[in-house]
Amino acid sequence: MHSHRFGARLIWRANLAYAVITTWKRPGNWDEAEAGRIMQEQFFPAMQAAGATQCMSVRTGEDTSALVVIYPDKATRDAAAEKIAASREKAVSTFAVEMTSEIMGDVIVSF
Repeated sequence: MHSHRFGARLIWRANLAYAVITTWKRPGNWDEAEAGRIMQEQFFPAMQAAGATQCMSVRTGEDTSALVVIYPDKATRDAAAEKIAASREKAVSTFAVEMTSEIMGDVIVSF
């Protein structure tokens, strides 16, 4: 595995981590503050217990968002597949959201 530094902070390394990005459609009556509290108290700790090292929710539009979850590697993510599926089902029932897409892959550059 090679690692290089570009400038002061940019790091490239093969298989730096593994990222999963899902997009979600939210209902019109979305209470962002309440949803954030529930995510921080219930969902994020569950993701961390499943091996995630970082998780963030991104508002991408008036009624859409993306969830970015970082795992140390693909094997960790794959081992947590059942927990991830259960968490997504709980999110759908808790927030009345719909998952619209999922992409995932190796993180190769970070700073």
